[in-house]
Amino acid sequence: MQRLGSDPIGDYSPEAKKGNVIMHSLDKQRILVIGGTSGIGLATAAAAVDAGAAATIASRNQKKLDAVAAKLRRRGANKSAGHR
Repeated sequence: MQRLGSDPIGDYSPEAKKGNVIMHSLDKQRILVIGGTSGIGLATAAAAVDAGAAATIASRNQKKLDAVAAKLRRRGANKSAGHR
């Protein structure tokens, strides 16, 4: 199991996981992640984006959501971030 550092998105590496996890394409799929700004939710959102999915992330903290959305966009996601 990979330990996440202070920047979980930067530390996540699907290449390192391919030996243990079957990586499927999620092109044209959508995923909703509740609590996607940290921990398991963040890792799930990052993995989904890397696999080609359109991720919608829910968060109670607008600043964290904006930061995660910006990092995911740099990884290839092209979606808007929202907070409610």
